[in-house]
Amino acid sequence: MDAVPHCPTTDGTAVCWSKASVVSFIRGLASPGYSKPSVVPVCSALGEKGPPAMTPISVDPESRPGEYVLKSLFANFTSVSERKIRIIMAEPLEKPLTKSLQRGEDPQFDQVRLPVFQLVCTMSSLAEYCLPSLLRTLFDWYRRQSGTDHESQEYTPRSSAKARVDEQQRDYLLERRDLAIDFIFSLVLIDVLKQMPLHPVLDTSVHEVINLAFKHFKYKEGYHGPNTANMHIVADLYAEVIGVLAQTKQVPLHLCTQHWNLILLPSNTTHCPQALHIRARKFPAVKKKFLGELKELRQKEQNPYVVQSTISLIMGLKFFRVKMYPVEEFEASFLFMQECAQFFLDVKDKDIKHALAGLFVEILVPVAAAVKNEVNVPCLRNFVESLHDTTLDLSTRKKHSLALYPLVTCLLCVSQKQFFLNRWPVFLGSCLTSLKVDCNRMFKSPLQSKDPKMARVALESLYRLLWVYMIRIKCESNTGTQGRLNSIVSTLFPKGSRGVVPRDMPLNIFIKIIQFIAQERLDFAMKEVIFDLLCVGKPAKAFSLNPERMNIGLRAFLVIADKIQQREAEPPMPHAGASLPSGSSLYVKKSYLSKALTENEAKAIGMSLYYSQVRKAIDNILRHLDKDVGRCMMLTNVQMLHKEPEDMISGERKPKIDLFRTCVAAIPRILPDGMTKLELIDLLSRLTIHMDDELRLIAQNSLQSLLVDFPDWWEEVLLGYNGFLLREVPDTHQALLDSSIKLLLQLLTQWKLALLASSRSPDSETAYAATVRLGVVWAGMGVRHVLTCLCFLQPAPGPRLSGERSPPAVALHALEGLALVLLCSCHITTRKLAVAILREVRLLLLTAGHAELACTGSCCTVQEAERPLLDVLDQVSPVVLETFAHVVSDTPLYSPAKPSSTCAPPLTPASLQASLPTSQRADLQWLAEWNGTLQCCPGDVHSPSRVWVVAQVVREPWALCLYSLLRQEHVPRHCSTALSHAWACAFTRLQMLTPLVEPSNPANAKKTSAVGLGDSHVALWRNYLILCFGAAKPSIVSSGHLRASTPEIITPASDCGGAFDSKVRPLTLRDGTSYLPFLLLMALSHIYALAGWLAGVSAVEQVAGTPSVSWLLKQLVPFMRSENLEITDALALGFGQANSLIFRDLIEELHPLMKEALERRPEQGNGDSQCVVDTANKKRRERRDQLRLQLLRIFELLADAGVISDSTNGALERDTLALGTLFLEYVDLTRMLLEAENDKDMEILRDIRAHFSAMVANLIQCVPVHHRRFLFPQQSLRHHLFVLFSQWAGPFSIMFTPLDRYSDRNHQITRYQYCALKAMSSVLCCGPVFDSVGLSPDGYLYKWLDNILACQDPRVYTHSSQCTSPASRRILGLHVTPYDGCRVSAPCGLSLQVHQLGCEVVVLLLELNPDQTNLFSWAVDRCYTGTQPLTSGCFRAIAAVCGSRNYPCDIVTLLNLILFKASDTSRQIYETAMQLMHILEAKLRVFSKRTVEESSSSILHGTHRPLPPLYSLSLTQLSGQLATMYPELTLPLFSGECVWT
Repeated sequence: MDAVPHCPTTDGTAVCWSKASVVSFIRGLASPGYSKPSVVPVCSALGEKGPPAMTPISVDPESRPGEYVLKSLFANFTSVSERKIRIIMAEPLEKPLTKSLQRGEDPQFDQVRLPVFQLVCTMSSLAEYCLPSLLRTLFDWYRRQSGTDHESQEYTPRSSAKARVDEQQRDYLLERRDLAIDFIFSLVLIDVLKQMPLHPVLDTSVHEVINLAFKHFKYKEGYHGPNTANMHIVADLYAEVIGVLAQTKQVPLHLCTQHWNLILLPSNTTHCPQALHIRARKFPAVKKKFLGELKELRQKEQNPYVVQSTISLIMGLKFFRVKMYPVEEFEASFLFMQECAQFFLDVKDKDIKHALAGLFVEILVPVAAAVKNEVNVPCLRNFVESLHDTTLDLSTRKKHSLALYPLVTCLLCVSQKQFFLNRWPVFLGSCLTSLKVDCNRMFKSPLQSKDPKMARVALESLYRLLWVYMIRIKCESNTGTQGRLNSIVSTLFPKGSRGVVPRDMPLNIFIKIIQFIAQERLDFAMKEVIFDLLCVGKPAKAFSLNPERMNIGLRAFLVIADKIQQREAEPPMPHAGASLPSGSSLYVKKSYLSKALTENEAKAIGMSLYYSQVRKAIDNILRHLDKDVGRCMMLTNVQMLHKEPEDMISGERKPKIDLFRTCVAAIPRILPDGMTKLELIDLLSRLTIHMDDELRLIAQNSLQSLLVDFPDWWEEVLLGYNGFLLREVPDTHQALLDSSIKLLLQLLTQWKLALLASSRSPDSETAYAATVRLGVVWAGMGVRHVLTCLCFLQPAPGPRLSGERSPPAVALHALEGLALVLLCSCHITTRKLAVAILREVRLLLLTAGHAELACTGSCCTVQEAERPLLDVLDQVSPVVLETFAHVVSDTPLYSPAKPSSTCAPPLTPASLQASLPTSQRADLQWLAEWNGTLQCCPGDVHSPSRVWVVAQVVREPWALCLYSLLRQEHVPRHCSTALSHAWACAFTRLQMLTPLVEPSNPANAKKTSAVGLGDSHVALWRNYLILCFGAAKPSIVSSGHLRASTPEIITPASDCGGAFDSKVRPLTLRDGTSYLPFLLLMALSHIYALAGWLAGVSAVEQVAGTPSVSWLLKQLVPFMRSENLEITDALALGFGQANSLIFRDLIEELHPLMKEALERRPEQGNGDSQCVVDTANKKRRERRDQLRLQLLRIFELLADAGVISDSTNGALERDTLALGTLFLEYVDLTRMLLEAENDKDMEILRDIRAHFSAMVANLIQCVPVHHRRFLFPQQSLRHHLFVLFSQWAGPFSIMFTPLDRYSDRNHQITRYQYCALKAMSSVLCCGPVFDSVGLSPDGYLYKWLDNILACQDPRVYTHSSQCTSPASRRILGLHVTPYDGCRVSAPCGLSLQVHQLGCEVVVLLLELNPDQTNLFSWAVDRCYTGTQPLTSGCFRAIAAVCGSRNYPCDIVTLLNLILFKASDTSRQIYETAMQLMHILEAKLRVFSKRTVEESSSSILHGTHRPLPPLYSLSLTQLSGQLATMYPELTLPLFSGECVWT
């Protein structure tokens, strides 16, 4: 601000900024509409009946800059101050004002106060140019607020002993308000008066400040109210004001002439400098005031009031500091000190003497820390000599020792060298004697009272004297120094003791003592002190944990090593206090090195002889601490549940926890010698879930430092923490699991930043900085967009990491496996964190070069041996979502349930797209956060088996997403390595969760509800099962086929009807022996496998060390007999997800259950207990029916995934491709069982029939058409199955008439009937027809085909191309994508679904029965005589068969049919006819040529030529072209037309 502030006048001219204008404005601010605020009632809350709010203060925006700044700042200050005062008035009287007003307690108040009065940033110029006016306006505000308009008014407390009780609370509140105003005002004065060296201030303002401060130093006799503590605080604040004022040296008057035009002068003051009476020094004014007040008190008669008043006055100078330069100021200060010393010697009162001693200590400690040659100044020397002998003598007396020990210490510290060396041994001995006395009391007589205050005073005196001796004086002779140090060390750290002397003292004092010794005697400090404290060199049997001693030794070593390595200056003398009453800190926090101290660096700084010993000591300490307070105090420990940390970290544990914090904080600065990387990382990982918050945070920082600073630890840290998270953090502690995942995510982020920093080159720095910034928004982008961004951001050469710094792909894929396991969680927050981990891993793969970006034009793909898992999941997420979007309701899963009679409307593709964010497709992030409900309606015929079965069991869509993502064509095909890691991780988590859900657990014994929200443990266990069996690897690759087991299945078992005994079955092998040892062996092998995995073995070794799937099946299969439907449903979904590699192991274990489910035992009982027998028989039937249902669900899912039909590992014979004996028997026996119970109509039987039908249909449809004829060697089984399914198909049974004559036209076809129809079609088309009678001219199959082909909704017929199934699209010769079988693009309706199924049946019948001419003739006939749906279906079937292979048919008949259909009004039928004509054209030439050759007299030879473009021809033009090109076919065509007409 280089211009004079001005303000506009009424006439628009600018005048000088006068004092009157500013002061009048500030007075308005100080009195916002009222003279004295009313008092808040004692019981009223803030804002109910408080003082009225301040009126808004407006500042004229047209003011000049300087004036506008000043007024705005004061407006903000007054408003915020008023707000704080109102809050304080509503607070309890017992609450100290420091909690509300001290610096750092209220950030908003600090932000207003600090810029104005501490002159930070641009505000510093304000006080420099306007300090006098600033002080004057502040005093005006203070008087208005406190009600002391007359400066002569004395400060007295408002309440008195004579006040009435009803007025006492009001007086206390008013008193609290006055103290709050004084608090704020003194804070502002402290900051403003510091600018006095930059600007002269009037003497009147200085005297006003001094008088106000000394008023607050007066003793208030007889006051014992609740504001006593606040009065002392305010007095200390004004003492700090006096300290700032006395320290200030003002600029001489003749040097400040450049400021005169800015000083706001009174109107009657001239510009003459002599009229201002400005002093150059402010200390004399303070000195004069203090000595005057002291003289008045000394003249009075000694009484308690005078004594306390004298002490209060002395305490007012507690923040007075001696100015070290110039020497004149130094001498003036000690002349004042000499006068006080004389008073100290003359006064007889003990309390006054102690107060003066305390004042001397406060003043002399800063002098002792800075004094050098000043000790030779006569005034200081005289001061020391005058007081030393007297104070030393008084200190030997018990009543004076506490107050005079520090004074003797300070006198010695500011004395000359020779004076110190001559006098300090006596006082040192006195200090050591005090410590030894305390020690003797502590050890010999525990019940004897001791004085910890005296021990603390003696210890502080000792370490200040030691600092002077070691740092300033630099010791004396070697012998003398050795003796002094030995006496000190033997007293403080006695040999053989488990603690230090004195106890319960701050450890920093002992650490500083060792540091001071090491400054000049490093070898002595290390070998005689630190080694003894750390128990270095002691054998393991003699090693004992002394936490307090070891903590001191380790911290001292770290401080010494850090100081030497950073080449710091000599350590300063310790300060007496760390902060001032205003909140300003006197202690500057030191930053220590976190970089590892290597052997070479230790040798370079001269500590190589000690470094290795300390590392070994830390190793021993960490192992003992982990045993005592590490593992046992993890948050996952059952004993720590519902315990408060304050209660557990107390007593003997507290010093151990403190030592543990120090040891962990020393990592990676010092790495323990003897502990492997795996052990150290496991230790740090476990400490991240420790009960102690501070230890937990320190462990997290140490792990992060290891990851960032040590490239060779990258893999070990991440894999180690990965293994820890799997083994030690169970799913039952959800909050703890989420916090651990967040830490892993933080480690990955730091790793990524370290990689980017190490790989960044000058050319690529800008591009990769943009990459890091864009990483935040990549979460919501699709894969294609992210790849495109990376292609533009990556520089041409591509920054590469060096081989030694490149992160291994094994670690990254292991983290992908962990994230896949975390995606099994039922909590959205956990799944979101898992997606974030996958995102970070993907960026790490790209950054490290494990994934290459290749761009071709505008298309970017990731080319790598194995793609990042997130890319694959994002790519298949829209496909997966589209498969089941029609069965999902947008009703949240955990909203109030709707009535069971109604189903919430499912989401259509349009509504689903509307629910997505703008310009975003459904990716993994969206699926993981989606909250909907699966709806299982009986009329759903669109869903494939995997959707229908899962929707029957669960209600959350994420379970179905997870099930679909793990299908073999999705994640397993592209991310085999990550899936191998996920298999090991999921196996571990599954074993940890199984005890909570097993049937033997009483909490799960009686849960029999089929569908519901269920237990979260069971839901998570189900998801783990899905992942385990979708990613499992075979234990032993076995060859051969499934064994024939007819005798075992048919022979009834004697013990299968009993109840499931979970206590015996899960713990026995098939031969009855216990597999508990086997369980332990597998657990040990799994631990060793994880250890090898964490140690960084190869990927092949990791996969080879994965758990055994056969052992897992032995554990889980017995649970299928449980009565808990949630568990059996979860097992059905898990087993149904089994891949083809473990299919044989699964069937081996399920075989006894298959045998048990298919047996039919007679139900008998005697008459005496018939009721009991009936109940037992009913329960047995229910359990058996439930087992049959779950087995059929498993096999339906396996058949839908193509696992059963896999000729390599499935149920098919490898040589004959026939269905294996075991499965063939299972199908046949199930058919016989259902035929016997066909007359029953129970809900569970309907489910069994539907799942059996779907299983057979899926099994057949997954086998290639040309191999289906070998599936069922016995044609009778096909016939029986066809008839059985026909009985369940409802209106589509071979027994019913066509739909147009069906009695109930409004009858809705259910899922059960459609599954039966689908199974009928599959069995019928499984090879040549099993019953030739059905395809005879009057065969029963034609009516059945008419029935299902005529099922077509005319409303959607003309637009049915969008709903065409894969088989129908193949009929038309269209391209079929791999996912077309899963898509339902529109609600096509059941009739169209049945019609499309009929088209497929006709196509397959024609292909598999080419010798059945009646079938082809029927199809052609229906093209002419049937209804529109029937005609179109048959024609498309004929087109598909004749167009795809050389089908034996009459060309003339086919040509007539093409010409007939070319006139169809449907564009689709016309296009199909033209396609068939195009295919028939080649055959037509051959046929015509052969016809011409047979007739030697023909004159038509040579007229054949290609047809013109077919789609451009109408029926008339096509007929003309054919007649011109093939005239010899005219008569056969007419003959054919006559036949069909």
